Amino acid sequence: MSFLPSSFDSLVVTLQDPNVFYDPIFEKPPELSLMQKVNVYIPKQVPADAQKTMEAAVQSAKVAVNAAVPGTIAVNLVLGISLSNLWDSINILKFITHVNEWKLSPPANL
Repeated sequence: MSFLPSSFDSLVVTLQDPNVFYDPIFEKPPELSLMQKVNVYIPKQVPADAQKTMEAAVQSAKVAVNAAVPGTIAVNLVLGISLSNLWDSINILKFITHVNEWKLSPPANL
């Protein structure tokens, strides 16, 4: 593998059809074989300081997400359990409130 300067990116292109390129100097398609790989070095499109800032932001986002997910799961479990108890209490209160409207007669042996 060749040495790649840090100020350049490597672009690797695999040609599926070599006839799509046109050489303006020779006014004919360049002589390229099918499935030939072409390596081109292009200057970096993002300045180095901006790249470092973006990498730091991505790392911070990863840390924040990794910290937030377990916390969210824990809060959901606690709230789910407490809401379940709340709904059970409400259902019991509805039962107690409406029992008088059911016109039930107690058994004779009570």
